[in-house]
Amino acid sequence: MEQWAPQYSRAERLRLLAFHGAWALPLVLITQFLFFPWFETFVETAPCRQLGPFSALDVLIHGIFVGLPGTFLLIVLAMEGRHSLRVWQLAQHPLPGEKVLKPTRYV
Repeated sequence: MEQWAPQYSRAERLRLLAFHGAWALPLVLITQFLFFPWFETFVETAPCRQLGPFSALDVLIHGIFVGLPGTFLLIVLAMEGRHSLRVWQLAQHPLPGEKVLKPTRYV
């Protein structure tokens, strides 16, 4: 007999959607209307600026190619690290008692 993971109810799904929409929508709007215009102006003037002992262009390049991937890695590890470690230890996905959005068999 195959076992299936428990699913979220309709009310729980709507609560998840409302929770994530409550933080994601303001973040998207702030990024679109405040951060991107400021960043575009900064990029245009970066070769002419100094940020302490470094040129602004060096800080920009290192921020894009080192800072962003490093920050992304830390965020993913913080959000998924413990879960992935437990899946690896138990050799089962989804974890026992973990709710899922669609019908999923335990593997």
